[in-house]
Amino acid sequence: MSALSINFRFWSVVPAAALFLVAFLATGCEQSTESFREIRNAQATNPNAPSEQTADLINRLQRAKEMDLGQAHRADVSAVGWEDDMIQAGKADKAAKELSHGIEVSQSELDDALFVPPASLSGSERARLINQVQQAIRADQHQEDTVTASATMGGSRYPTRSMAVLENHKQMAEGVLKDLEVGEDVHWQTLNQATQAARPQD
Repeated sequence: MSALSINFRFWSVVPAAALFLVAFLATGCEQSTESFREIRNAQATNPNAPSEQTADLINRLQRAKEMDLGQAHRADVSAVGWEDDMIQAGKADKAAKELSHGIEVSQSELDDALFVPPASLSGSERARLINQVQQAIRADQHQEDTVTASATMGGSRYPTRSMAVLENHKQMAEGVLKDLEVGEDVHWQTLNQATQAARPQD
């Protein structure tokens, strides 16, 4: 075989080998790019995962729930106290689950869920609550008097619904006041309602 023939075959094979090498390198680059993308995606933060602030709230809610349940299982807990503790534990649990699933929880709901009722009322705390309930009762009565006077003097329609709201709240607050004065336990939700004056919407 002549040198010219060998030389011709060599140069005819070079383009094919070059094409193979380019294809191989391209495939390798594609695989490397895909692998990098997979690694980057695996390391990236899950967009559905709670933020640091939300995670902190969830932890606080879980701690509040644990405290609620701990108080509910005290040997000396009253029936009213047990019910309050279990209700609050349920609120904390619900709020934590909603946050962990990306569901928005209002600030008022969070404040309510994070509240852990005290195991008992001190004398000064009971006196403070009694004073607040008395103020709410006086506010209800003042609103009743004002509404009645306005309707009488102005000749306007008597606000039956507003008066009913005021009277019902005042009676409820008076019942709470009696319980507090004699040392009875009162549900915290009822206490909160009793310490705030009614807000009729007529």
